[in-house]
Amino acid sequence: HWAIPRITWRKMEAEREAKRSGSKVQTTLDGVVNKTSVNKEFSKQNITLEVTKFVACGDQSLAVAESAGFRNCLVAMRPKTLKSELPSSYNVAVCLHNEAVKWIASLKADIKVSNLLCRDKKILSFPPDSPR
Repeated sequence: HWAIPRITWRKMEAEREAKRSGSKVQTTLDGVVNKTSVNKEFSKQNITLEVTKFVACGDQSLAVAESAGFRNCLVAMRPKTLKSELPSSYNVAVCLHNEAVKWIASLKADIKVSNLLCRDKKILSFPPDSPR
């Protein structure tokens, strides 16, 4: 019984005592509720995106994605990770490029909207016929 955790041992003793005395013990839903083991955080796309954020925000080189120590850290966080799920420096560079293109496109859209608002509200400080 020394290998059984104390919490589990106490539960087992309470169940034994309840059987002996005939009283009822409140049960838990541990055996009734099925837990799903799907963890979407560790998909290949999410790992690539997070490594890209690490490289871009941490001012790291793209070679960090190929380093054995960094890859071992990723595997240590989730031992079920396959080698094919880990991003290469090429995958990180492509993801970084795509995220930059998305950000620039949204920035352009925001600038267009703010320019239209300024024209509609006539916030411009110069007359429309004056040279610019």
